[in-house]
Amino acid sequence: MRLLVLFVCLFLGLSAQAAAKKEAKKDAKKAEPVIKAVTPPAAPIASLGERTPIWHTWTDKEGQKLDARFCGLAGEYITLQARDGRTFHFKVEMLATEDVDFARSCVERNRGNSFSPAVIASAAADIDRLVGAVLAANKQTLNAPATDEQFLRRIYLDAAGRVPTAKEAATFLASNAPDKRAKLIDELVFSPSYTMQMFNWMADLLRVKDTFAKGVPAFSFEDWLKARLAADTPWDKLVSEMITADGRLCDNGATGFMLFDAEMPLDGVSNLMTTFLGTNMACAQCHDHPLAEWKQRDFYQMAAFFGATDGKDEAILGAINKAARGDTALPKAAVKKIADINSFRMEDTDKQKLTFPKDYKYKDAKAGEPVTPSLIAWSKGDKSLPVYNVNTKTPSQLRDEFARWLTSPQNPRFATNIANRIWKKAFGLGVIEPVNDIDDLGEASSPELMAHLTFVMKAAKFDLREVQRVIYNSKTYQASASATPDLGKAKYLFNGPLVRRLSAEQVWDSLIAAGGSSLGLANGYDGDKPISRFSLMLARASELPQPSPETHFLRLWGQGDRLLADSSTNDGSVPQVLQMMNGSVGKLVADARSAAVIDATKEKAPEAQVTSLYLSYLSRKPTNKELIAASKSLKDGLALTDLAWVLANTREFLFVQ
Repeated sequence: MRLLVLFVCLFLGLSAQAAAKKEAKKDAKKAEPVIKAVTPPAAPIASLGERTPIWHTWTDKEGQKLDARFCGLAGEYITLQARDGRTFHFKVEMLATEDVDFARSCVERNRGNSFSPAVIASAAADIDRLVGAVLAANKQTLNAPATDEQFLRRIYLDAAGRVPTAKEAATFLASNAPDKRAKLIDELVFSPSYTMQMFNWMADLLRVKDTFAKGVPAFSFEDWLKARLAADTPWDKLVSEMITADGRLCDNGATGFMLFDAEMPLDGVSNLMTTFLGTNMACAQCHDHPLAEWKQRDFYQMAAFFGATDGKDEAILGAINKAARGDTALPKAAVKKIADINSFRMEDTDKQKLTFPKDYKYKDAKAGEPVTPSLIAWSKGDKSLPVYNVNTKTPSQLRDEFARWLTSPQNPRFATNIANRIWKKAFGLGVIEPVNDIDDLGEASSPELMAHLTFVMKAAKFDLREVQRVIYNSKTYQASASATPDLGKAKYLFNGPLVRRLSAEQVWDSLIAAGGSSLGLANGYDGDKPISRFSLMLARASELPQPSPETHFLRLWGQGDRLLADSSTNDGSVPQVLQMMNGSVGKLVADARSAAVIDATKEKAPEAQVTSLYLSYLSRKPTNKELIAASKSLKDGLALTDLAWVLANTREFLFVQ
C-alpha cells in the first residue's frame, strides 16, 4: 500500500514541477497592463508612529544587571540590545520576576503602535477592491471563499511555517466566533513560529550560510538576523544596518551580508541591487545591458559607492600567517581559520578606488579612469527627489549615503520591491514577475494594486509583520486557491492564492512537529537541547545548519544552496519519494512515539483516532467515506502508524491550497 501511495505522490509532484517550469518561462511575451486606472483608495492609511526605545536596567535571578533596550518577547524568549549594540537573546525565565512582568508590559506598549483592526480592515478592503476591478475588467471573478479548513492550514503554513496540531485545528474549527480568522492571524504573527518562518524565508533571500569564502564561520550573522527578526525590526532599518555595518564578522554579525561577497565586491553590488531593489544589473557589470536601459557606466557608478570600502584585510591575513610560520606547534588548518576570521571585516577608507575596467569600450568614459559615484534613476523625475541629494565628496561616507538613499521611502523601488516579495510569499506569485526585475512598474498584473501595496509598506514604516496582517485579512488571500497559470498566455490577476507545494522548510517543520516527540520539540534559538531520533535532530529548520548538507531532507526537498538569492525550489523528484519510503523521516512519521500517533492513541474509538490523525496532517476531519474506510482498516489490523504514514505522503499534505 505504501508503494502505491508513493508512486501516486511522485506522479502528482512531477506534474506540479512541469507546471511550475511552464509558468517560469522567461521568454514569455510581456503583455500590456490589464487596466489603466481605478478609483483611488477609499481612505488614507495613517502611518504607524515611531516606536520610542524602551531602556531598562534588567536583572537576572543571580543579581547581574544589564542596561539595555527592550527589542522583543516571543514565547519564552526575550531579545535585548545593550547601548554598545550587542544583542542578547535568552529565555525570559532567567530574569527577575518583576522584569518578566515589565517585559510583558513592553509587548503591550509596542503592540499598541500596530495597525488597529479598523485600519487593517480598510487596507485589506482596498486590496479586494483593486483586485476586483482588474478581474471585472477582464470578465473574471474572485474565487469562492476558502473553507475554514483550507484557511486554517494556509495561514499556519504562511505565518507559522508548519501545519497546525490536531488540538490547534480542532479548536479553530469548533469556534463559531465571527472574527476567529482575524484573531488567528494575530495569534500566529505574534508567535515565536512567525519569527522562525520569517528567518527561513529571509535566509533564502539574503543567502544566509554557516560559512562563506573558504570556510569562514558566519554564525554571528545568523544570530544577529534571528535576534533582529525576533525584535520585529523594520525592513528599512534591517537593510540599513547590513549595508552600513563596520568591523569584524565575529564582532558584528550585521557585517555578514556585505562580507559574503568581500572577495567579489562587484558581484556583491549586483546581488544587492537584485535583492533590495528588484533591479537586475548583472549584465551591465560587463557590458551595456542588451534587454534593459542600464549601461555599464550606470553599474560602475553605483558600485563606486562601495569603492572606498574594504572587506578583507590582506595585511592582517599576511601578518598572522607570517607569525604562525615561526610556531610549528600550530596546525596549518587552525592558523588559516584564525587568519580568515580576523581578516574579514568591513572598513571604509578615505579614498574611492574603483576605476572603469581596462577593457571598457564605450565613449561615455575612459578605461582605467576613476569612477564618480552616481545613483541610478528609473524615470526623468526621480533625481529631483530630495533623497537623491547625496554627498559623494567624502569617500568614507559613501556607503552610508548609499544606504540612506536605498532605504528611504522616497526611493522609487525599495518599498515596491519588498512589498512585491511579501505578496509573492503569500500568493505564490508576485504582482510583478520576475520579482528580481521590477524596473518597469507597468508590467505589473495591476499597477494600481502594486501602488497600494507600496503605500501600505510605507505606512507600516516597513514593518513586514503589519503588511502581512493586511494581506492575510483580505478576501483575496482568503479565497480558494487557483491552479498554476500559464504566464506565457496571460498575466495572473489573483482570483486567489496559487496551489503550490510546501517549501522544504514547511515540509520539514510540519513533519517534525507531527512526527516528533510529544515531550517537546526544540523550537527556540538557544537553550533548548533537541532530541534525536533515527539520526535526525528534531529541531525546526531555522535551527539546523544553514543550508543543510546536500544529502539532508531539506536540501533534497528544495532548500537553496544560498550561493544566489532565491535559490530554493519546490520541484518534485524521485529522491524525495525515496526519502519518504526508506529514509529516516518516513520512519519518524510511522513511529509509535510520534506526537500525532500518541495523540490519536489517546482516543478510544477508531473513528476518533482516525479523525485525530486527519487533523494532525491535513487540518480537517475525514469525510464519511474516508472515516468508514480508515476505521474498518484499523479494525482489520492496520496500525495507526501506517495511517499516519499514508496521510503524510498524500498530495493534500504536500500542497498548500
